[in-house]
Amino acid sequence: MILSFVVVRIFRGYFNFRFYLCAFASLREIWILLVVAVKSLGADINMPDGVIQDRLPPSKLGPCTCTDIRRAARKLTSLYDSALAPVGITITQYSILASIGRAGELSHTVLAERLGMDRTTLTRNLRPLIESKWVVAGSGEDRRQRWLHLTAAGKKKLKRCLPLWEKVQNEFVSEIGAEQLQELRTLLRLVESAVVSAGSAEE
Repeated sequence: MILSFVVVRIFRGYFNFRFYLCAFASLREIWILLVVAVKSLGADINMPDGVIQDRLPPSKLGPCTCTDIRRAARKLTSLYDSALAPVGITITQYSILASIGRAGELSHTVLAERLGMDRTTLTRNLRPLIESKWVVAGSGEDRRQRWLHLTAAGKKKLKRCLPLWEKVQNEFVSEIGAEQLQELRTLLRLVESAVVSAGSAEE
């Protein structure tokens, strides 16, 4: 009886040992594969900070044209948003109202093109204007096309915004200069054209 018990314990210990040995071997193989994969990507697990610095020279990391333009755009947006805050509207919403107001009526597609927005973004920005009953969307001869125009309340809202917009616009122009503003507009058109060309080249 005692002999049988000892034999069983020995066999159990043997198989447990083999199980842990196999598990350890599998983990070791996984670790080796990970190391090989990382090194194949040009990385080094124990790479010193100095080596990383050598591989990332500052001259290769900037300046970024997109970052520079976005930084200026954020500051300009903040300036106009602050100016329009007293009437509870943003510069994006004002631009939508002004674009529709100038044209009298615009299709959703044309408005998106004029503002440089995709249709989804324009729809999201239009929603609060429609809910506030400043803009109304209707269907034309083509039922698939939505036509937008200002309501009486929308025209009134735009009229209230105009003096605030003119004030901040004049302040900005006086700071940058009328001639420089025209140059800036020309440069911005060139930027748009270059972006389109660069995007076409990637395709």
